[in-house]
Amino acid sequence: GNAIRNALKYGEKGGPIRTEATYYFETGWLEMKVINLPGPGHAQLIAMGPRASELVFSHGTRLHKDSHSNQRSHSAGDGAWIMHKCATILGGSVQITFEEDHTEFVFRAPCKVYDAPLREADHFHLPSGVWGIAIDDSKIQRKLLRRFFVHAGIQEHHQIILGQNNEEISSFVEFVVDFIKRHPDNLFLVIVDENLELGDGISNHETISGSECIQRIRVTLDSENEKKMLALVRSANDSPQDLAIYTSRAHGYMPKVPLQGMSVREMVAP
Repeated sequence: GNAIRNALKYGEKGGPIRTEATYYFETGWLEMKVINLPGPGHAQLIAMGPRASELVFSHGTRLHKDSHSNQRSHSAGDGAWIMHKCATILGGSVQITFEEDHTEFVFRAPCKVYDAPLREADHFHLPSGVWGIAIDDSKIQRKLLRRFFVHAGIQEHHQIILGQNNEEISSFVEFVVDFIKRHPDNLFLVIVDENLELGDGISNHETISGSECIQRIRVTLDSENEKKMLALVRSANDSPQDLAIYTSRAHGYMPKVPLQGMSVREMVAP
């Protein structure tokens, strides 16, 4: 973060900043780079040679753009010194090079890949007796949801796939609330399409938000029944802002992507 802030502050104003992250499996090292175009005072840094790179990571040292200028200096300050200390503690290193056409910051440190959840997911199965309830206004998507439940380990006689007509869409919230209340000894995986199209033509058309449906279900159920349900929003090509809204209303988000048995278990595994 500090390296990116420095690139924004001291690089070309409005210029591009490139970040790269590479993990070398053969050595177990992680390398991260931040590269920016030259900013004010870059020529003076080039003229200083290797000394400029050394001073960047010195405690309390600032590399001024111009000693006669009123502008704030080109400086890595204590932020770069702290980064150097952190990298050293991790057994790694940091360096910065000032080239004619760019500045490049590099962080390197040994790093272990953490993949335990992937191994655990291979043995994960939903508890017996879980109901799968889903809704989508697309016939193709309803078929895919049925396959999803099968891969997740939900038997077909415990699957309810809705959305084939206006009545199923408009009454979905009430249906789910009533169904959960009538099955106090079961658990429920609920998957809801975000954009449910309701109506029979252009002049009589409405889009119902699936995440809002989940929110209404959660508010209506008491705390004990709400704990028995995992409710996910399903959508595609959404912005980070959209995803933030979905996850504030539901328990999570599920992208519309091709799924296989293993990826399904990875998605639902805790």
